[in-house]
Amino acid sequence: MEFQQEIIQKNYIVSQLQEFYPYCIEDTDKSTPEQIVLRTNLQNEEEAENFKKHYSAISNTNWIVYNYNPNPQKFVNSFTNTFPMGCHQLKPFAFMKTNFCTTVKFHDDHLWAVLLVTPPMKRNHPLSASKEIILIDSTASCETSSSTITIMLSATKVGALPLAVMIRASQCMQNYINAFELLKMNFPQCFGGQDHPDICMSDDSSAEKGALAAIWPEAKQSLCHFHVAQAEWRWLFSHKMMEQEEKSTFMKLFQAIQVFDYIF
Repeated sequence: MEFQQEIIQKNYIVSQLQEFYPYCIEDTDKSTPEQIVLRTNLQNEEEAENFKKHYSAISNTNWIVYNYNPNPQKFVNSFTNTFPMGCHQLKPFAFMKTNFCTTVKFHDDHLWAVLLVTPPMKRNHPLSASKEIILIDSTASCETSSSTITIMLSATKVGALPLAVMIRASQCMQNYINAFELLKMNFPQCFGGQDHPDICMSDDSSAEKGALAAIWPEAKQSLCHFHVAQAEWRWLFSHKMMEQEEKSTFMKLFQAIQVFDYIF
């Protein structure tokens, strides 16, 4: 009965606020009996400040305003409170699934892999740009577990938008396959409604390229400008008989060639 009264009180407060702020919408997925989470459409900081003062006059509830008031329940703080003594390397992902509406899928063996897809990432899946060019970037040796993090991004007019994040035990080809299979099985149409991207732009990694060919054989593979320039940089600086200034000059010329539309 007490729980129902709290819910009624919450709804009454929200209805009062919506009379003054018609764009105030409760985020029911994140609200609890102790805390109301609101999404607001505020025009400026002064309006937001007045909005917060209005909250204080009505209730002592710990409000969260998304535009100008920072979220007091930071992820790091809530995570530390939940796991004060540390935890198994896979438990944080279950925590994200429960508390942040994140889709979490596991491939649990010695070559474990975890797929993370947040609600904003899911909203990027139907975009037409998500089927064209997909950038796949991996970072190895993360934290004490030495795991590898791979993020998939679509190239849009507003910049790169994330589609999925994959965390894996190692950089071997089978572990890449395990991670990519999780995405293919759980979000088969994540590439703008297609079951594969048109082009995959990735690192110069034979394991990663082999896994991409195995999971999405229809996708063409290319190497991004950054990694081409990185390979040229390493090649130039591996030569001992060349002066330092010459190496820098040749590198600048190579970068200029990369962005030329035509070479005469």
